[in-house]
Formats: sequence, C-alpha cells, structure tokens
Amino acid sequence: MPTSTPETSLEALAQFWAGHLVHVAPQPFSEDRADRQLARLYLDLAERQVHPPNEGLRLYQALLTVAEPQLAQRGYVHTYTDYGAMGLLREAADLAGVTLGQASLPCRTSVVARPHETEVCLGVSAPWSLLWSRPAPLAHCAADI
Repeated sequence: MPTSTPETSLEALAQFWAGHLVHVAPQPFSEDRADRQLARLYLDLAERQVHPPNEGLRLYQALLTVAEPQLAQRGYVHTYTDYGAMGLLREAADLAGVTLGQASLPCRTSVVARPHETEVCLGVSAPWSLLWSRPAPLAHCAADI
C-alpha cells in the first residue's frame, strides 16, 4: 500500500481504509455502559483481525477501481462501516479477495471523497474532520506577471 501523501481524494479514501486493515483498527464507541462492553469485545476482535500488507495493497487497489466510476457519476463516494464493512467497502473487499472480519476496519465510521476533499467521521457521534484536500492554486501578484 502506498505510504506517500495521497494525490487525489480517492487515494486518501483508499489509504484510510487499507491503512486500518493492516493495523489494529480503532473501534469508536460512546462512554455508555453497554457501548463500553461492546467496545471491549470489538477491540479484542480487532487485535485478532489484523491483515497482512499484501491484503492492504489489494484492498487499496480495489477501492480505487470500484470508487472511480461512482465519483465520476455522482460527484462523491461514500464508504462506511456499521458493525462490519458495508456497500462499496464490501464490494472492494470481494474484488480484492480479502475476507473482512467484523472488526477488521473501524466500526461505525464513514469516509466521503469528493473531487477536491476527503472527510472522515470516526464513530457515530463524532464530528467530521478533513482527511485530505487539494491545495488551492497559488495566486499570482502583479510582480509575477
């Protein structure tokens, strides 16, 4: 999996998910008592569901493949997990031949890519944060002309 700075919003999206696949994935839960118990279970599962680097690379490549047409058609790509991978993530994992466990990726997490930015929401009540954005073009001053 590439470890360089992403050049596109889709590369940022793919790096986020593939990067978590090859490490113990964080499992964001609230401080509610029942949620804390579920969090412990998911963290235990996550420790046993770390994937090898070659599976991370395959997921990365498959995400780029399945997400590109959606970005071109809709103008955005929404990938997410509930208590396991959903939608496009599941499709990419199938294409890559990667078997995902329930805690292979951060649960209840969303990543949205648009042409100029990628945002992530790590957990149900978490705020959205900017994962990647295309740098704005430099403005030219009169002295440069």
